[in-house]
Amino acid sequence: MTFINLQDYYLPFLKTHLKYILLILIITSCRTTKNWHSDQTDKSYTASYDEFNGKKKIELKRNSNQIAYLSYLTINNKGNLNLDVNRKDFHYIPNKIEHLKFDLNNPLIIQIKGDDAKGKFYLEYPKYKKKEIQVQYNSNFELLSLAYFLSNMYSDLKESNNTFDYNGSKVNVADLFSLNLKIGDRFKTYQNSENLKILKDFFKKHWYLDYTKFVLNLSNFPNAKQKRENSDLHTLFDSKKDEEQFILASNNFYNEIKFDEFLLEYKP
Repeated sequence: MTFINLQDYYLPFLKTHLKYILLILIITSCRTTKNWHSDQTDKSYTASYDEFNGKKKIELKRNSNQIAYLSYLTINNKGNLNLDVNRKDFHYIPNKIEHLKFDLNNPLIIQIKGDDAKGKFYLEYPKYKKKEIQVQYNSNFELLSLAYFLSNMYSDLKESNNTFDYNGSKVNVADLFSLNLKIGDRFKTYQNSENLKILKDFFKKHWYLDYTKFVLNLSNFPNAKQKRENSDLHTLFDSKKDEEQFILASNNFYNEIKFDEFLLEYKP
């Protein structure tokens, strides 16, 4: 009868399995965080860290009667940080405040992935019932606002490097106007428009919002006409001729930039 030396029998087996155990421990230890400070609710998730390896996932459940608004800002000082959303048209932009809207016909999955990352991120993702959101706009006011932004703010914001402090981090002022700048990019070739120059001269006389009531009482551009009586005449315009010039420039600017196509494309 032959007796088996148990030590010789089990030692190779134990060595092999010990390697796998050590490998698992190494992999697990790589998915670490250092000085992680976070705050998470059902509508937001913020975190700061000295080291972040791995990923954090947020899932908003499917609800065809709701939409989600995602706002995010990621600041990465070391390593790699990536944010991904399971939507084909999503493109991650780091170090900049972004505002996005998504339907919830399918679950919305937001993932933050870190690889030796050091920094912080801010996420907000409130959900609203579709019927609760009623976007109302007036095309005359939209044109007035665009004319002012394009003639008085667009170039300065595009060239601005000004920042402000947001939770201990420097954020570009231009990031707050990211949506406005995106619209301005579309119409920037019209900055030297003669019609826009005329409107800019009026904006020098009065703040553009002072013209709000006036344009809202007109028929829609580009078919607006003077009214026989206008209580704003003595405060906004020096004469009927000035009033006519303002309306004509607005009508012509509307046609020049094909504003009807823009409104149709972005109709709420």
